[in-house]
Amino acid sequence: MRRKRIITKLKIKSNMEEKKQEEFNLTGSFDLMRLEGVGFKTIQGRTCAKRCLVIPVEDNEIFVTMDENLRAKAAYYSMGVYQRQSVSEHGATHYAKPVVSKKFAEAFPEIAERRRKTYLGDFKPYVFEGGDAANKVQAEVVPPAENDDLPF
Repeated sequence: MRRKRIITKLKIKSNMEEKKQEEFNLTGSFDLMRLEGVGFKTIQGRTCAKRCLVIPVEDNEIFVTMDENLRAKAAYYSMGVYQRQSVSEHGATHYAKPVVSKKFAEAFPEIAERRRKTYLGDFKPYVFEGGDAANKVQAEVVPPAENDDLPF
């Protein structure tokens, strides 16, 4: 299973190096199977069947934005990235946990309590090397498909 890679740029106060303000990048991954009710399902599209990861939207408090045609445009999952008290044996300096809104916690107290204790993954400092690699990649241009809500 491919794990979601998260790369973010943070400006934080680090207590790991002389309490000075520094800027660095973090890289890491988190285990999507730790979310509520996650499972795999094979979904038949117009051209082929694909194995998909299914994440219940309501159970995980995922915020979905819609376009003018009421089609899903984006889906956001709130999580916090927190600094560890000490560096892990694998070099991780931060970890991620779900963020639970007050409204969700009041409506689903048992799920909210379980989510607050869920450990999603680790992050460590990352230095980008080699410049702008995205402009060097050759990619095939594929014509858009007919109006279909499946991406394949």
